[in-house]
Amino acid sequence: MFTRLQNLRQGSRSVDDYAEEFSLLLTRNEIFDSEVQLVSRFIGGLRTQIQNAMSQFDPLTVAEAHRRAVAFENQFKSSTQNWPSSSRARPPLASNEASHAHASKENNETGVTRAVGSTKQATPAEDLRRSNRPNALRCYTC
Repeated sequence: MFTRLQNLRQGSRSVDDYAEEFSLLLTRNEIFDSEVQLVSRFIGGLRTQIQNAMSQFDPLTVAEAHRRAVAFENQFKSSTQNWPSSSRARPPLASNEASHAHASKENNETGVTRAVGSTKQATPAEDLRRSNRPNALRCYTC
């Protein structure tokens, strides 16, 4: 039983399920740890993401650590549900060089020569200085 408590991890369970098993194992084992040690043991078994969030606080009791961990878990759940995953949010963009290579290969195969993007090819130094985006700052007071 003691080794189960020592190796207890949250894993894919909820914080409430983890806390329930933690308190069950505490009552079944005769452990004479201080409250600070119990809090440390509890936090050490949580998921890494929740552990990192908990590091900003210094809970004094296991109950306080449990409340904060549940709050962080709910916060992480709601933030992942509100935002679409990055793989579905936008299609992958081809690099500039890859599109140039594809266009020149296509041109060589068909025998047609055409410019990619514009009639004048920019030098690498000009590419660094110019941005294709319009200025993000606009004044709408007029």
